[in-house]
Amino acid sequence: MRSFALLIFTSTFVLILFYFLHAPTCPDPIYITSPPKIEIVYVPVTVAPQPIPLVPEKPKEDDAPKVEPEKPKQEEFDDSDLGGGNVILDHGFGIAGIPEPLPPAEIALARKPPPQLEMVPEQLQLLSDCLYITFYRVPEKLIFPSIEKALNVCVTALGIRDKSIVAYEGGDDLKYFIDPAHLSEQLKCNIVAVGIKQNIKIEEHWKQKFVHCNFFGTDPRSSHEVISFLSKTKVPSPIDQMSIRIKGLEYNIWDIFLKNGPFDDAGFVVCQWNIDYHTPNEAMKEHFGVFMRKMLKEKRYIPLKVSSGEITKIYYLNVEDPICVPNYVSSRF
Repeated sequence: MRSFALLIFTSTFVLILFYFLHAPTCPDPIYITSPPKIEIVYVPVTVAPQPIPLVPEKPKEDDAPKVEPEKPKQEEFDDSDLGGGNVILDHGFGIAGIPEPLPPAEIALARKPPPQLEMVPEQLQLLSDCLYITFYRVPEKLIFPSIEKALNVCVTALGIRDKSIVAYEGGDDLKYFIDPAHLSEQLKCNIVAVGIKQNIKIEEHWKQKFVHCNFFGTDPRSSHEVISFLSKTKVPSPIDQMSIRIKGLEYNIWDIFLKNGPFDDAGFVVCQWNIDYHTPNEAMKEHFGVFMRKMLKEKRYIPLKVSSGEITKIYYLNVEDPICVPNYVSSRF
């Protein structure tokens, strides 16, 4: 009996000890409280609040004196190169020159033309400007292959009527001519053919048609020989028509037509001239481009007809001389 009671006590103690050792711990108690009551008060607003503008802080002025950059002088603007790095060769060939800047269109049109140009139709006066601007940035060697297209565009845009220009054909030759009018024994015309070893059928036709014209022919080897022939033969001036058809000479003779050139020095005036250009090499194309720029800038002669091919033929008309203008310009367009 005593042993049974001891067994019961021991078992009870072991169970109690096991419970405390393995029972899970209880978490801290959570107290739930109600939040305090918030009272909301409505206040009437009569004027809406305005935002406060942010004023940037004024920078501190520098005590050092201000130095304004100097403005270029007027002549610096006039001599500036509007063509950028575009450099052309001067007529002296080998001397570099910078093309003059194009004047504003308003200034160019407002300039009073010289007295002899007042009889020239406005379309013809503007033709040189149209071609000059067209070729302004074109390299010299590219002017020759594009001259016919550029001329056709300018003539069409300006509405130039060239019905007075007659095309004469003879064999393999082609020449353009505004026929002289009101000829008589007292008022003759003068026709010069430079290069008579080849076809002269057109000149022979002119000799029959214009009985009151004087005809002269030569086969020179240089432009100097042309001047010498005209002087020794005492060809009257003005020369109404000159044709140049000598292979190799056409790219070296044009300086005689420029202002202050050999023709001016010798006192010869040419009203119309035809020239044949045989297929050029690169140097010849360059020379042609330089001449064309100078001629268009001077505005004495204007090209009015171009026939491209194996031989390119160009017809030029004098729109400056006081004798040529009344006879072949003012009453013909």
